[in-house]
Amino acid sequence: MAWWWHHAPALIVYRDPGEGPISFGDIFEGKHLIDVHARLQTRRLGGGNMPRTAAERIARAVNRPLSDPGETVPMYTPALPQRPEDFHVLAYGGATMKRDEPLRAILLSDSCAIDTALGTERGRRAQGRLLFAPMIPTTETAVEALEEQPLFGRLPLTAAPGKFGWGTAELRDCFMVDARDVRKEDRILTLTADAAEDLEAAWDACALRRGPHVVEHNVTKLAHALAGEDGDAEEQAGAVEMIQRTLVVAWRLEGGLLRAAADSPVPDKAALKQIVAELKELEESARAAHERLARALE
Repeated sequence: MAWWWHHAPALIVYRDPGEGPISFGDIFEGKHLIDVHARLQTRRLGGGNMPRTAAERIARAVNRPLSDPGETVPMYTPALPQRPEDFHVLAYGGATMKRDEPLRAILLSDSCAIDTALGTERGRRAQGRLLFAPMIPTTETAVEALEEQPLFGRLPLTAAPGKFGWGTAELRDCFMVDARDVRKEDRILTLTADAAEDLEAAWDACALRRGPHVVEHNVTKLAHALAGEDGDAEEQAGAVEMIQRTLVVAWRLEGGLLRAAADSPVPDKAALKQIVAELKELEESARAAHERLARALE
């Protein structure tokens, strides 16, 4: 983590969500968490459970006898009409399809969208979909490389002893899950506040090309451009540094602090005081950035 983002690296990344509400950054585990997507071959499917005799005949043909007397075999094909009450499609899976271990994914939908989809407001029923990023196992070396050289779309994840090993959240392979099937009992961990901010920054960079990662990328290019100009190199570097600090403070103020204060049912004086402090820092860093850049261009 860069010094201008968090004051120090977080030693604790995950925490037990307990009975808290489902929220951004929660980690889920389940067989259904497959990063499905559509391709040109995607089609509507009709069908359902096959008659027992037909199921047994097909099972024998593929050398897979039905072990449970009550077991049924569903069959879906574009050749059959789709039932009005059922919506099945031929879809395609990504990297998670290659794994035998439990499938895990991290929740990316924001708190407002989550509350609406789960029906937590006014006791409504769950409806709609929530956005997830698949978690893919990797090595500690690969995670360290991503921390040194971040890539838009891949968030490195440290290991959680007893839960899972080192991995990445593949933000470019997001998929949706029906809100009715997003259950607390499938949630195994959630991110700490600092780690959730890291996820938000990575998601902003991947989806919107904004936030701290994008700021860092752009000011690095700006620094190279200014290095080719005549002038005080130290002044130019200081200007770029203050521009970076200013834009990151603005991002944190807009996304986290202001949202936290606005979501409180009553005025949260602690949150408002923090906003005042951040506004003061924003004012000072913006003034310093303006003055230093102006001097660097003289």
